[in-house]
Amino acid sequence: MKRIVVMMSLLLVLGVSLVFAGSGQQGGGTSASAGDLAYKGTITIYNNAQYNPAELTQSNPNPATKFREVAAKYEALHPGIKIEFLPSLDDTQNFTVWIRTKISGGQAPDLFWAQYFELNSGLIPAGSFYKLNEYFERPNKYVPGNTRWLDLFNAGLLDQQKNSDGSLYNVDCDYVGTQVMYNKELFRKAGINFEINTWSEYTRACDMLKAAGITPWGFWFGTDYSSIDNVAWFARLFGTNLYYNDWDNLAVRSGRDAVALSPLEVAIGVKNGYFTPDDPRWISWWGVIKEHLDKYMPRDSISPAVTPKTIFNMFVNQQVAMFWGGTWVPVDMRNANVSFEYGSFPFPYPDKPSFPQATSFNSSGAVGGPSSAWQYAISTPRANNTMTPAKLEACLDWLMFASAPENVELVVNEIGTSVPTIKGSKPTAANAAIARVLETDLKLIDTGLLSMGSEFVDAYYREYQTYLQGNQTLRQAAAKIMPVLNRATDDIIAKSGVDITPYLKKR
Repeated sequence: MKRIVVMMSLLLVLGVSLVFAGSGQQGGGTSASAGDLAYKGTITIYNNAQYNPAELTQSNPNPATKFREVAAKYEALHPGIKIEFLPSLDDTQNFTVWIRTKISGGQAPDLFWAQYFELNSGLIPAGSFYKLNEYFERPNKYVPGNTRWLDLFNAGLLDQQKNSDGSLYNVDCDYVGTQVMYNKELFRKAGINFEINTWSEYTRACDMLKAAGITPWGFWFGTDYSSIDNVAWFARLFGTNLYYNDWDNLAVRSGRDAVALSPLEVAIGVKNGYFTPDDPRWISWWGVIKEHLDKYMPRDSISPAVTPKTIFNMFVNQQVAMFWGGTWVPVDMRNANVSFEYGSFPFPYPDKPSFPQATSFNSSGAVGGPSSAWQYAISTPRANNTMTPAKLEACLDWLMFASAPENVELVVNEIGTSVPTIKGSKPTAANAAIARVLETDLKLIDTGLLSMGSEFVDAYYREYQTYLQGNQTLRQAAAKIMPVLNRATDDIIAKSGVDITPYLKKR
């Protein structure tokens, strides 16, 4: 199963390809001597399938190849080092379960793809990957003139990825957008001829499809970790819109110009009553999703076995008119040899007719972000029996080389399902509009799922599912979630070492 959760949307970056001076190489940066690294041997990498080098097959007619080219250039600069890309998991394997199993046996890859929120929340166990902040302060010798590796990255996206204590655990170089794919033929059959931007417009389209005997859309509410992650799509879509007018009251440390709340600010928001049942905006949007589940989705959407692949196949087979996916879906559609005409539109955002507390802010861009396929953590000796200080240095050196602008651009743009974010790289022409979104007023208001830890995420999703199944009320769900949320909040505040008293509301 391709896991490219995404979670903020439609974005990314500017740039110019670099031809490095001095070395006489294009795409290789300054030459490095073979003896500058003590480690000699193999660096293993688990890639997301999107970029993993593969062979041309009938089932994979457009395989990725460019990362292999980048690796070959690196190997030429460093004789004695081999970059090994591990095979991708198949559709029956869950990545989070797989990596946790590898970690528990000390057999994690040297580098592995992981979402920043999986690392921050504990879905991937803490202590199994390195904190990278000090390494980001080093110059990247493969980028002429660079004095600090950190400066190559988008500052707003880095802020989004930081843990509650400011830690950065992965190297992230691309951005994923999200969207709703729709079947144009089924829309014509239902008489839908208007633009869909808001949730009320979306609901109107659902009513028209249902009246025409067409199942409007599906989503995955299974029990695996990919389903848990993707509930954050709704939490971000609704939370960012509903709380937008309180941004100044929530971003108490990051400030007005920040893109996202820090985990500590989310914890302070809990203490101030924003992300609790005291505020009707917090989880009351669950009712909107339950209404759509009951009225507009396939009956088995809440089945434990349902996955993104399940719903995607329903869309491909024209069993549903709409599929919530991302910038990667058109490639999946092409690979599936879809014959019908389809289009896309951004996730519909809440408006007053659909939700009384809605603001005027378009929060579609909150569903997506630095949560695509070019992001890597480095395993620690606790997770990887072969990791040594010398191998760590080699892994960092490889990541610096791979994150040079022209290398990122080469890898990310080959498939074209994401946008490169490293300064100096540029998107494909097809993704240019997505790239420009980064220049707009992007905000992400996390109401807990991206920062409050695995115990809270598990509890939240468990009670969310129980509510959607009709087995409890919102009040009952909130009563079960709050003790877990309070523990997570206190833990984040304690670990931060910050006196939050100045940020608390006066009661």
